[in-house]
Amino acid sequence: MLLDFGVVLALILGSLAAAALFLGVSARLRPRHPTPEKGVVYECGEEPVGGGRVQYNNRFYVTAVVFLLFDVEVVFVYPVVRVFRAWTAAGRGAAALVELLLFVGILFGGLVYVWRAGD
Repeated sequence: MLLDFGVVLALILGSLAAAALFLGVSARLRPRHPTPEKGVVYECGEEPVGGGRVQYNNRFYVTAVVFLLFDVEVVFVYPVVRVFRAWTAAGRGAAALVELLLFVGILFGGLVYVWRAGD
């Protein structure tokens, strides 16, 4: 059993060594031509106005997180829906439906919370 962990440790050390090697080689081989234009904040080809650090409203962040939450929901629900007919034939349909409804209910509760918070 200890040998199994040794293999994992060897893989981790090997991958870290390979990453360090690749980063070192690329740092040595890349061209270095720093100019003032390369240090300017990029704004889609427009001349930058103001500083590069602008504070955004937290609602943008919360909206993005909620969007990702529902994307992940689709990723988890889709396989269950695909095999639901087979589970029904095997007698597990009711349990699977309850689990799926519980999962969607928790997510819906989160959506109601975010909606009431005004985000």
